[in-house]
Amino acid sequence: MSDSFNIERLRKEAKSRFLAALRDRSFDEAKRELECNPNLPEESIHAACAIGDVDGVAYHLELDPESINVKEEGWTPLLYACTSRFHELSQRHARGLVACVKLLLDRGSDPNSFTLADPSDPDSKLPALYLSIMNSSLSALLVERRAVPRGLGGWGKGPGIRSEALNRRHGLAQGESNSIKSLYEKDPDFRDQMVQPNGIV
Repeated sequence: MSDSFNIERLRKEAKSRFLAALRDRSFDEAKRELECNPNLPEESIHAACAIGDVDGVAYHLELDPESINVKEEGWTPLLYACTSRFHELSQRHARGLVACVKLLLDRGSDPNSFTLADPSDPDSKLPALYLSIMNSSLSALLVERRAVPRGLGGWGKGPGIRSEALNRRHGLAQGESNSIKSLYEKDPDFRDQMVQPNGIV
């Protein structure tokens, strides 16, 4: 095998490990992978979104506008940005994540897009808004862009997300989804976006 083939294989493996850590909410593992492979955002729009590299995201979209909808293990770039915890690292990362999500939404990403917790179960939806519950700035932005929070976090009704199973999957304790719930309680514009009877009542 050529050296170039081995290098490409190692890059793909590094990207796969990084994105898997993000999906599993293994923040420390994701940080370690990025430290070992700092070029990941240059090679992957999903990685660029996850760390809040808005210039990198813009570059990828300029090269290939269709990359906005490309899925990695069923997750679009928007979903990786929403699930990222890199906002905890610094204000720069936090601002960058908001800028990335704004850019993606401006370019046509669906604020109600989702992945499936269980690919064999069409009811196991993980919407962007659910994935953003650890980042209230992203939650507020998604709601501003008409994301509809149905059945989230155990306090909605209807056939939405199976909240208890999903909270366990993502290591969330009961009540930890309050960043979105508080928006509902405090913001009348948020309440106006609820869809009855499947929304919050």
